[in-house]
Amino acid sequence: MNLRKEPFRYLFTEPHPCLLELTEFNGTPVSSKPAEAVLINLSKGGCKIVSGLNLHADTNQVVVKLHLPLTETPILCPATIQWQRAQDSTRFEYGLQFQLPPSEKERILVDLRTLAAERKIVVE
Repeated sequence: MNLRKEPFRYLFTEPHPCLLELTEFNGTPVSSKPAEAVLINLSKGGCKIVSGLNLHADTNQVVVKLHLPLTETPILCPATIQWQRAQDSTRFEYGLQFQLPPSEKERILVDLRTLAAERKIVVE
């Protein structure tokens, strides 16, 4: 079942690297080093990423910080993991819901428009 409410989700034409940092696991704050991930698609409210980390988000509440490098100034996006799927035994897809103030969501939209003009993303 699709619970997304955003009208548009933007798909990257080439893999777009980002960093994923675990900040909370089942309500307990944790400190972790940022891990590599790949941004698959993005909207102002969330995104889909692929990572080598298995966070067991299907049975745990996981909060992360996504380092989103859309332009020269990356956006740090606190997010909750809504779902997890295994691509294979070493790659996992995650659906993230951003926990951002409206001003930061608008900044993402501005950055998305720039990327669309540069043909780096397409509407999915």
